[in-house]
Amino acid sequence: FPVTCLLFISRLLAMVKVTSLLASAATAATLLLQHVALADSGHDELCPMEMRPLTRRLPDGSLDRRLSVSADTVVLMPSTTEGPFFATTDDFYESADMTAAAVAGSPGVTEDRYTVLDAVPLTLTMNLFYVNGTIAEPMSGALIYIWCADAIGKYSAISLAANGEDTSGQMWLRSKATADSNGQLVIKTIIPGWYDGRTIHIHVKVSFSTTSDSTYAVTSQLIFNTTYLGPLLKPLAPYSEDTVDLQDFQTDSVYTSVDESVRPNLVLDLQGDVNSG
Repeated sequence: FPVTCLLFISRLLAMVKVTSLLASAATAATLLLQHVALADSGHDELCPMEMRPLTRRLPDGSLDRRLSVSADTVVLMPSTTEGPFFATTDDFYESADMTAAAVAGSPGVTEDRYTVLDAVPLTLTMNLFYVNGTIAEPMSGALIYIWCADAIGKYSAISLAANGEDTSGQMWLRSKATADSNGQLVIKTIIPGWYDGRTIHIHVKVSFSTTSDSTYAVTSQLIFNTTYLGPLLKPLAPYSEDTVDLQDFQTDSVYTSVDESVRPNLVLDLQGDVNSG
């Protein structure tokens, strides 16, 4: 499943507008996500077409006025809770491939973690920008922390009591990556499994600083449409090993914690299939 994400960090919330959708997030930093519709899904019309021109500052300091953003593909994504499984920044594997630390010989891993390596692959292409008024500047060198559960709903770097399995010292599906000079990252991961009380989701934190983890531009979660994915994943190994009921995304606690008008903006639209990704 390839997914292209256009992530915008805005210092001025009032400057961000997507047709009639207005931000209700508590923080001034916001995240905008480009949704890519599943082919022939019939739900690719998120909002009416509207072009919002942005100016990008080039490396030489000049302004490139050719950049524009279509409001039917760029929508405001609200901030959410971090969740209980962030662990520490030292628990993140420094790689854009979240599956890399699942092979034998990786930190804490004595044999291949098949609940990662045999899961449905997912590719996220993320483009990070500072947006100040009509000027968009790539977040060159920005840090992103991204983590999720494996196909049976387990996290790495978590104790037995909290996780149902002791994965302390392991780093699979827990990555720290740096944006290139254009503010872009390509993240290789999987479609996660689920656990009691939560729907299928991925956590993400973006740091303003390349040297300090103390200031984050945004903390949010990417949520999957379980109405579509649930029937496909439940009978598919290794997801079929998870005996916990799958929480419908529309009743998920994080999904319902944000303003109703922007809840759909948390949900990823996907391209591809569960066989080839």
